[in-house]
Parts: sequence; C-alpha cells; structure tokens
Amino acid sequence: MNAIAVFDSGLGGLTVVKALCEHLPQEEIIYFGDTARVPYGGKSRETVIRYAREISAFLLSQEIKALVIGCNTASAYAADLLAAELELPVFNVIDPLIEEISACQAEHIAVLGTAATVRSGIYQARLAQKIPNVKVTGISCPLFVPIVEEHFQNHPAARLIVEEYLFRVKDERMDTVVLGCTHYPLLYCLIREYLGDEVRIVDSASACAKQIQAALFSHPFNNSLSVKGKLKYFVSDDPERFKHLGEQFLGVEIGPVECVDLNSVLQIPQNFAKSG
Repeated sequence: MNAIAVFDSGLGGLTVVKALCEHLPQEEIIYFGDTARVPYGGKSRETVIRYAREISAFLLSQEIKALVIGCNTASAYAADLLAAELELPVFNVIDPLIEEISACQAEHIAVLGTAATVRSGIYQARLAQKIPNVKVTGISCPLFVPIVEEHFQNHPAARLIVEEYLFRVKDERMDTVVLGCTHYPLLYCLIREYLGDEVRIVDSASACAKQIQAALFSHPFNNSLSVKGKLKYFVSDDPERFKHLGEQFLGVEIGPVECVDLNSVLQIPQNFAKSG
C-alpha cells in the first residue's frame, strides 16, 4: 500500500495530517518534519527549494503515491518546481486555500504568513486574479512559528504578540484573515479571541485534505475504505521532542519517530523525471 507523504519545516504540517486522517482514514500517511532547520520563513527562495528537494528525495524512497507540501513557504517557492520534476501527484497548501477564499465575499483580506511567504507575494497575486477589486494585505508574523514549536501558545507573551501583529486587521477593518502557515491554526483560539466573531478566519489544512480526497477518489490508486491507514513519522532532529509535542497537538499517541540524516539522500533519485 503506497502512502501519502506530507512534509513541513517542523510541527505545523501535523494540522494537515490531522485533516487527512479525518477525510481519508484509510490512507497510510508518512510525515517528515524538518526540525533541524525550522523555521523556513527567514530562508531564501534558493535555500527553501534545496530543502524541499532533499526531503522529497528521501520521501520518494518510501514508495509514496502522492506528495503534499504541508508548508506555505515551501509551497510558495517549490510547489511548481516539484510538480514539474516529480513523476507523481504533488499537492500544496496554497492552491486549495485560494479556491476556498475565492468562494467568500471578501473585500479586504489579511494574509498572515512567514516573512518568506508574504515576500513571495503568491497569495496577493493569486487572490487578486480570482477576486475582482479585492484588497489583500500581507502581514508577516515571524514569531508565530517559534511560539508553536516551543509550545508557548498559553504563555501571556503569545497573546501580546498576536495583538502586535493583528492590530492592523482591526484598525483597517479587514473582513477575512488567511492563516497562511500550517503552524498558525494552533494559534486559532488566540487569534479568534483578539479579532472577535465578525472576522472570517480560514486555514489551509482542511481545504488541502478535501482537494486530495477528491483527487484520490477519482483515480484507481485510492485505498479501500475498509482499510485503516497507518502513520509513520520522520524528523531531521530531536525525535523525542517532536513526539512529545506532536502528541499534544494531535491528541493521540503517534508511535515511534525516526530521525533521518538528509545528507545521505542528496542524490536525486530515479523517481524524478529525467530532463531531455
């Protein structure tokens, strides 16, 4: 049974895994968290692409049938490239979220993201194409990922940081907030508390899972609904810490976590499409 592989810079992509388990409980899922190099938000485009290629090379060795880029920064910089290079379906967390937002009657959208995601301008450009006359404001939130990775969501400092980043949403009367990083849903309660109920908040995990579900059901490589899928976890550093925090995020025991040395998988595997 070939698996669906999901990768992220750290813990945030577990929000995608959780959504996939809800929508596709029969599927085997492999997760890779690049915990040695988190966060990606301050990295250059070239560096993020290199990371994405290295992780993809490892995941291809696990006999996967689809790859999910469970990181907005990697989706912004590497999704099109990986889709062109790999000989299997590649999903990202940006495209399905754009489609979901397009169905809303939004007038002023705040895109919360890492510095790299906001700098890429991908949400701003694609939303402007989809929604005529919409105003899109990118808000860089560089401390959100460390808050989640260090499990500081309940610390008083987290509330102050949310207020510091999001005061513009209130001041400029933005009606929709996009959680443009898969770590950010883990701060949903703080964000909702600060913004109140009148602001629409959307995130990518559920939208991404629904897109993958539709794609798999329309192809013969979807697994039998009678099968209970298994989950495997890999990280690039500190598996015990990942296991501890991951179980708190998912609310279930996640089993063994294997640490992988990515330096051993730098060669592009045969599963990559050959150029020429």
